Amino acid sequence: MLEAPPSKSIVNEMTSSEVEAGSALLGYVKEKLQGLSMKLQPPIRKHHKDTMIIDTSSFRALELKKNLREGTPKGSVMNAIKKTVTMGGARMLSDWLGSPITSISVINQRLDLVETFLRDPSLRQDIIHFLHRSHDSQRVVQKFSLGKGDADDYLALARTIDATEEIRNRLGLEAEKDHVSSLLIRITVPSELSRKIKKSIDEDALSRNQRMEEENQARLIEVLNANSISETENSESDHRKTSKMKKGKKFDVKDDVWTMKKDASQLLKKLHKDLNQLADEKDELEESLKSTLDAPTLSLRWTPGLGHIVHVREKDIKVITSIKDAKSVSSSRSTRSFQLPDWTYLGSRIDQLKIMIRSEETKTFEKLRVEVIKRLVVLRRNARVLDELDVVCSFAFLAQERRLVRPILNYGTVHKIINGRHPIVEAGLAEKGLMFTPNDCTLEDNGHHIWLLTGPNMGGKSTFLRQNAVISVLAQIGSYVPAEYAEIGIVDQIFIKVGSADNLFGDQSTFMIEMMETAAILKKATPRSFVIMDEIGRGTSSREGIALAFASLHHLYYVNQSRALFATHYHEIASLASNMPQIGTYCTGVSEDKDGSFSFLHKVGPGVNLESHAFKVAALAGVPNNAIQIAETVLAMLEKQSPPSVLPSGFSP
Repeated sequence: MLEAPPSKSIVNEMTSSEVEAGSALLGYVKEKLQGLSMKLQPPIRKHHKDTMIIDTSSFRALELKKNLREGTPKGSVMNAIKKTVTMGGARMLSDWLGSPITSISVINQRLDLVETFLRDPSLRQDIIHFLHRSHDSQRVVQKFSLGKGDADDYLALARTIDATEEIRNRLGLEAEKDHVSSLLIRITVPSELSRKIKKSIDEDALSRNQRMEEENQARLIEVLNANSISETENSESDHRKTSKMKKGKKFDVKDDVWTMKKDASQLLKKLHKDLNQLADEKDELEESLKSTLDAPTLSLRWTPGLGHIVHVREKDIKVITSIKDAKSVSSSRSTRSFQLPDWTYLGSRIDQLKIMIRSEETKTFEKLRVEVIKRLVVLRRNARVLDELDVVCSFAFLAQERRLVRPILNYGTVHKIINGRHPIVEAGLAEKGLMFTPNDCTLEDNGHHIWLLTGPNMGGKSTFLRQNAVISVLAQIGSYVPAEYAEIGIVDQIFIKVGSADNLFGDQSTFMIEMMETAAILKKATPRSFVIMDEIGRGTSSREGIALAFASLHHLYYVNQSRALFATHYHEIASLASNMPQIGTYCTGVSEDKDGSFSFLHKVGPGVNLESHAFKVAALAGVPNNAIQIAETVLAMLEKQSPPSVLPSGFSP
């Protein structure tokens, strides 16, 4: 069932458990997919340490493939960075985004290719031009491996092989570059397979057939849309159509559409020659009957219901009825159809020959399939190279369009971003003609490895938190990143704890879900992890919330020792953490004018913001003024006394 036997090194390295698992899987496939000549790729060992682990909630919070609000691709990271031109390239980009890698050498190989195409726009444009000529060969090859695939799939494969050859030749001009030569080594062009396909499949005939089908469909739609025709007119129209069906069409072997070219095989060549001879005999018979009977309207035809018939108009009907063996089979007001032994016999010979041609076409078609299956390994490897080229070219285009920078990666635990930006938010603002406010973020062993972030809602904290995680993900898939400078220690896991919702079906409150997510982070995060915690401790009393939030921060600092961004509205935590030297306090702020108007700065800087400006945000959201005034009065009372007194009777703002 494998496309090729596994190498001895792979077999020798496999553990007994891996062998048992692989054998069980193959046994299951054989049992459930009986009769399919499936060709599977050899097993590949993957270890969790090879990829950055992003759990489901963190993946969703980062909006890597779907936005949070609607659950659609629009507004996702994938949507913001997708510049691929092929289906295979888009799938590979999605795979990379869902599974960032931890191998610096592999990441740098990708980045080297991106840099090459960024520095040489002409090379990039040439490759993209050739990629446009290719098809989704991974899917096409999969069809053939499953015993499927049609003539269009063969032609798509041939075009892809030709495009691959052009790509190889173009890359060959850059072969002195190591990272380009490593790609070239992986490309093997089966040109002879492309030639066989193009020599066998009749592309022109398939195009004619497609045009005919489109025309027939258009005529059908036109008929169905003719609702203004009266019932009587419809009846007469139906009668005319029925009459035409009975008349059939004039018989001409040139009207037949063949999948294979007439010289695709020696037997096909002979059969088509014989068919042309019979077609000549048919023309001779028709002319002979017209001449002998003096019936110029006579024609030899074929219908699905009546078979091979002689069709004449009214003035020639008497002439045909005089023939002893002529048998009337259909008539209308002005025409009549007959069966004539000579034409019936000749027509049956033509039909039999057509059956033989179809049979030989099928055999030739299957021989081509065998040729494809023989080259599965090469075709799949080429497809992966083309997909990879599509992705790295798209990264290069993105880097040029969005002013991205090549990240520097190492196995330390630094996270140094200068003027970082969020790709989704930046793209959204650009559509409105607005500028994104970039921010720095530096987490390192010798300085602060945790930032404690305070500030108002709508102040840009959530964007800042997520953008640093997204930058790490982009760096580890081999993309340039939205920043002026980026130095990143490889991240083994990303954890994001942001706002949650109730799980009523599972009998879990919002607070319970948040505590479960917090527990998972504190148990699993390592010094190589990147942790984002936003507003821990909501859903309970403020004092308990402060205590839980600080305890989580304390655990991250002393036990997990992770790089972390910890956002909170509990500014008291800054005082509690004052004796932790590797925690830096940063905040966002608000700019207020004398007239009371204000704006959010979205700039992160050192310090602690003691106000969350909740009332300003509430006003922006449309909360009634009297409600806000009551809130302000209550806040003043709370700040003066504890516990608060009851509001004066009849209080009205």
